[in-house]
Amino acid sequence: MTMARVSFSFLLRIHCFVVGLMLSSFLTVSAVADLFPKAWQSQHFLDHPLVGQHFTGRGQKVAEALVLERLKNSSFLFLGETHDNPDHHEIQAGIIGAIAAGDARSIVFEMVPRRLQDKLDGATSENLNSLETELEWEERGWYSWDIYRGIFDVALERGHRLKAGNLDRDRVRSVSKSGLTALTEGERKRFALSSNLPKEAQDSLAAELEESHCGMIPKTAVPAMARVQRAVDGSLADAMISGDDGHGAVLIAGNGHVRKDRGVPFVLKRLMPGAKSLAVGLIEVSPEAKTFADYPLKNEQAEPLYDYVIFTPKYDITDHCALMREQFKKKKPDDKEEQN
Repeated sequence: MTMARVSFSFLLRIHCFVVGLMLSSFLTVSAVADLFPKAWQSQHFLDHPLVGQHFTGRGQKVAEALVLERLKNSSFLFLGETHDNPDHHEIQAGIIGAIAAGDARSIVFEMVPRRLQDKLDGATSENLNSLETELEWEERGWYSWDIYRGIFDVALERGHRLKAGNLDRDRVRSVSKSGLTALTEGERKRFALSSNLPKEAQDSLAAELEESHCGMIPKTAVPAMARVQRAVDGSLADAMISGDDGHGAVLIAGNGHVRKDRGVPFVLKRLMPGAKSLAVGLIEVSPEAKTFADYPLKNEQAEPLYDYVIFTPKYDITDHCALMREQFKKKKPDDKEEQN
């Protein structure tokens, strides 16, 4: 009789525990589902099989709840993007909101040069309308403030600190023209620029720069552009480290900057070996590429570019390289006339 009561009581506790776990799991998954937009703003290739799917960097499909759990437990997070895709910024904002469990972090922006840090220091949820002007946002060539505003909004609401990460334009010009010696010795040390990238990383960076400019830049210009990229990556890593007060930092930047093999994660690892960090690539789907393996998400050494990959629809299908070639053709007669 006593044993029966004990067994029943024990089973009841187990039942309640299991139900609790199921309820907790349901709530967690429901909360995580908010990371995705309720309706995609990007309208191209919505029916693609990879849209809304999460993968590890090696290509294994993974549940969204597990991705979020790992992000919460990492000090330094690198959140990539395609700059003009509003869904990418909504996902970034969702991640920032979800990881804020009382651990205010620095949110570092590629989009904001260091000279404007005082504008970020003075930002509040109430003055976000004026922050666009103060940050000279679209004046400096960034895509619509409206698609980025949600990131600032949730960061301020959750008590995160906003931090400028990029080099000022005059410093970029100096590095492009004069090389890394245009930076101070202290900056070169803080940006991990004292040694070169591995040869394979140098080659892939050069190839990416040429491809992103549609093969229309002279090869002689690539080394200067690569130096700038490395200096910017170093500046972003330095901003994350200096902004860390024990809770870590989050980087908002283009997918190229958050590559593990040569981007900001690579630099931060050089500066802080052993730091817990995770890189997330937000990738637009392509109609010709139906599976994870169809995308260039590993380098020549078969190393993953990101720890996690999230696929979204594509926002803009304009052939920008065709536009560049057309503009180049239009300029060519004038150039010849000037040479003559």
